[in-house]
Amino acid sequence: METLLGVEVPTRAQYLRVIHLELNRIMSHLVWLGTSALDLGAISMFWYCFRERETILDLFEMSSGQRMHTRYIQVGGVMEDIPRGFAAKLRKFLDDMPTRADQYADLLEKNQIVFERLHGICPLDEQTLLGLGSPGRCCAPRATPGTCARPLRTRAMTTSTSRSRLAPWATTTIATASVTPSCTRV
Repeated sequence: METLLGVEVPTRAQYLRVIHLELNRIMSHLVWLGTSALDLGAISMFWYCFRERETILDLFEMSSGQRMHTRYIQVGGVMEDIPRGFAAKLRKFLDDMPTRADQYADLLEKNQIVFERLHGICPLDEQTLLGLGSPGRCCAPRATPGTCARPLRTRAMTTSTSRSRLAPWATTTIATASVTPSCTRV
């Protein structure tokens, strides 16, 4: 829309857009992980993921006044600059999240119920999965460079992402490994 209108989006607004879009992506993954783990019997994981989701929703509320379906991104930029305290709360979230992700991995990988439900599942080899149309990423739980690699087709969300370190995906590939008979990491 902005290209059609000939509107130049300020660089700061481009970065703020990327921050909000990435937070939304993380939030979506947290919902997926929490609800998927719930289906496997790991109810604690659901609550932990939704705890982090709430932090993201609090950030959205700070920047736009709404927790969901934010109208922060607008034609020509963003609704307004981020409020005081947003950057500090975002930094705290970003500092905490890697530790939380490690805790999630430990919780799932050491969960006896999850192990019993997943052990021995998916005894298909890589070629069978590819023949069935499975994307390369689904072939195995671990990635080994050079195996089943496919170029990742994406476009930069804004012009600023191509100039920043926020866009490593622009030239990356997805690689997957050969599938073990059990097809589990547990």
